Amino acid sequence: MKENIISLDGKSDGSIIDDILQGNVAAYSLLVERYQSAVRAFLVIRLNTPHEAEDLAQETFIIAFKKIAEFNSESSFLAWLRGIAAYLLKNHQRKHRAVALGSADELEHLINQHIDENIHEGVELDMFDNLTICLEKLSEKMRNLLTEHYTLGVSLAELCRKYEDKHSTMTMRLFRIRQSLKTCIDKRIQQQR
Repeated sequence: MKENIISLDGKSDGSIIDDILQGNVAAYSLLVERYQSAVRAFLVIRLNTPHEAEDLAQETFIIAFKKIAEFNSESSFLAWLRGIAAYLLKNHQRKHRAVALGSADELEHLINQHIDENIHEGVELDMFDNLTICLEKLSEKMRNLLTEHYTLGVSLAELCRKYEDKHSTMTMRLFRIRQSLKTCIDKRIQQQR
């Protein structure tokens, strides 16, 4: 359904867009003025910070201007703007997503990243041997903790209840164990070179 909002100056969205397509780029300011509050409101209620919403609103209008020739005149211009804003918002949230610390996903990501950067053909067995040796150097309690969390999938909350520790204490303990393993493995690799 074509949205045909008419402003005080008597121009509909379609008429303004036609003017823009005919080379009157200044006419775009009428559309910005008409819809800037709606686009900002759409973004503000979905973001925690108003300045981020302002930035995305400006980017929405820039993209809309660049793609104005692609606008389907049978559609609502405001809906089209909201679609652009929603796309930008989704990308913004994906880029700025918080990464949980101390999780199995973090450890897996770090391990995979390290493997991609440092492991070459024939090195895998040496790395596995070094990991095995370094694991054996850990106390039985540390090995059990690693096994429970990373192999058996016991959650941090369950580990905190079992060992009667705070969440922050358990997270730090797992971090220190991982760091200890890394230091041990790195040291062994240096000695083997």
